[in-house]
Amino acid sequence: GGPLGTGLIHGLKLVAVAVVAQAVWDMARRLCPDHRRAAIALIALALLSVLTTVYAQLLVIVVGAVLGLLLCQPDASANPVSRHAHVLEFRVSRAAGAVALVLFCLLLFGLPVLAAQTGRAAQVFDAFYRSGALVFGGGHVVLPLLQQQTVA
Repeated sequence: GGPLGTGLIHGLKLVAVAVVAQAVWDMARRLCPDHRRAAIALIALALLSVLTTVYAQLLVIVVGAVLGLLLCQPDASANPVSRHAHVLEFRVSRAAGAVALVLFCLLLFGLPVLAAQTGRAAQVFDAFYRSGALVFGGGHVVLPLLQQQTVA
């Protein structure tokens, strides 16, 4: 509570800003290696800066997916070995993918209904599921959301 604690907290906040800035820079360098992907990232940034709806993140994900499909198709003349040299491939059947999608949607939309009708345990499970399913980022993103939904 004194000046030493205040200074320490301020220093930790400055370090946290530097760590997050470094992580953003590294992700931008790796995930946006060309102008098309950088443009999609900037469009996502602009949309999230303007939109205030609860569904803004989902909308931006859909817009990014559509733009990625339209603008970032792999070059057919490129060597397939070099294109996939760093990609870990594993096959998932269409049936397994469909079951996973249906289960995801049932939990995403069914848990809030169940939580409203039942006790506190279902509400906590719903909060943790939605936090894990809809939040992209590390602990610095997920933990404040969980604190808001569980501690209060």
